[in-house]
Amino acid sequence: MIFAIPPFHAYSLFVALVGSLLVAGNLLAQVYVSDDGNDVIYQIATNGSTATYASGVGVPEGLAFDSSGNLYVTNGSSSLLKVTPGGAVTTLATGVGNQAVAVGPDGNIYVANGSNTISQVTPGRVVTTFATGFAEVYGLTFAANGNLYATDGNAGAGILYQITPGGTVTSFATGVGYADGLTVDGTGNFYVSDLTGGRIFEVSSGGAVSTFLSELPHGPRGLSFDQGSGLLFYTAGYSSYGGAALYDANALGQTTFVVGSLTDANFTALKTAAIPEPATYVAVLGLASFGLVLLRRRSGDLSSVR
Repeated sequence: MIFAIPPFHAYSLFVALVGSLLVAGNLLAQVYVSDDGNDVIYQIATNGSTATYASGVGVPEGLAFDSSGNLYVTNGSSSLLKVTPGGAVTTLATGVGNQAVAVGPDGNIYVANGSNTISQVTPGRVVTTFATGFAEVYGLTFAANGNLYATDGNAGAGILYQITPGGTVTSFATGVGYADGLTVDGTGNFYVSDLTGGRIFEVSSGGAVSTFLSELPHGPRGLSFDQGSGLLFYTAGYSSYGGAALYDANALGQTTFVVGSLTDANFTALKTAAIPEPATYVAVLGLASFGLVLLRRRSGDLSSVR
């Protein structure tokens, strides 16, 4: 007797297996963390393995990737640096600030200065003031609607601002503590770290504020949301409290320790798209061939199979 899988079931199995492998590949996404205590940027796998991704960037703070894999970094000298995938470091701008960085849909880079200004830096290194009027602007992220969002610590009376492409600033949410780190998930919900309150707030796409995590170690700061796994990554802790660490949290607020010994971890970044490992591609191609062979059986006479 020859065993045959009905064509539709074979196709379903093929899709399910390929989907599983692609998800597994996505979980191999790397988290990048700036550590101004060691003057390096770490590349950290979700299993906690850590490598130095870049050094020689001064005292690194804000991090953001563009769609080509270039990493933009602010440092303690208020400079904006570009680190290519090959590791080449260049200075794009000086005097723009040392807080969060965000890459806009227009390809420009936006920098928070920790005071009252957000600067815009073009790929051609032209610097202009994009928005002003803040108290302590720290975190930046773009949402799917094309607007830029910014956190303002505001001496502990935190505000989340919305800024249109034209530079119009409006208050989007208040009551988010000493607002620092900022990220957004795939459904438009924002996450804001409360630097002094040990909390991470969730702000809905409509502006409703709720507490997502509380009683965290000292100084939760850097936030990045991984669309593939649905995990929120965050840094917490300083050298004065025994060092910093990277954690993740799922949608239920269940947290997992990823890695410690980061000295003074600050901002985090994820690449815009995780790329499966080469072995994953091989497996996918193998499954594709298997699936195509089975699907071609549809043109044959399956009634003769016993």
